[in-house]
Amino acid sequence: MVDRKRLKRNFLNLTKIGSPSGKEGTALEFVKKELRTLAINFGQDKVENIIARTTGEGKPILVCTHLDTVEPCFGVKPVLKNGVFKSGGKTILGADNKAVVAAILEFLKILKEDNLKTCPLEIIFTVQEEFGSKGASALDFSKLRAKRGIVFDRPGPFGTITSAAPFYYTIDIEIKGKSVHAGLDPQKGVNAITIAASAISKLKQGRINKNTIVNIGKITGGESRNVVPGKVFIQAEVRSLNNKRARN
Repeated sequence: MVDRKRLKRNFLNLTKIGSPSGKEGTALEFVKKELRTLAINFGQDKVENIIARTTGEGKPILVCTHLDTVEPCFGVKPVLKNGVFKSGGKTILGADNKAVVAAILEFLKILKEDNLKTCPLEIIFTVQEEFGSKGASALDFSKLRAKRGIVFDRPGPFGTITSAAPFYYTIDIEIKGKSVHAGLDPQKGVNAITIAASAISKLKQGRINKNTIVNIGKITGGESRNVVPGKVFIQAEVRSLNNKRARN
């Protein structure tokens, strides 16, 4: 049976650990200590992802979650209100994804305490998920045996299952024009904003088909209101279930 008090305690302890992407050290040590207590074998790869393994019979299953959070995540003061944990208001709570970390650790404790039999498990705690899943991208999949896996990291109603995730590409564009003083010789300038606007107006954006989304998320550029802008920077992204479509 689930030890609700222990699960709650572990979750609260985890939320109080500041672990922004790239600074997950204390959260990693917390998980490693728990795994050692349970006598579960584990190791870390070159980017510090934790890879833990349990024994069992049958085909292995991969279970994955991440340890990092977005900011502000230091000095978290969780509040329990009407049976729901919330942030005290000045920071995030960190339930993404420490609620899952706590649940996995509780599950492993139940397996040991009740001597339950399962298939072999490969349990991955990744880092830098909030920075474009850098930890998962660096994982050496050749060292894993599991052909099936469950990744616990999705918003939505409890019990929702996602069977596919999109390929993801970031796009950084620099448009160069020519800066001149707008009050003297504007005709000698080349307006980078005009070029950018013309290009963007011809680009399909949003959900361009059932599998593919394109988004222009950020535009910066120009020097001053009285200068023909010579540079514009554009940040965009493409997500698609079809890799060929995403790349083209």
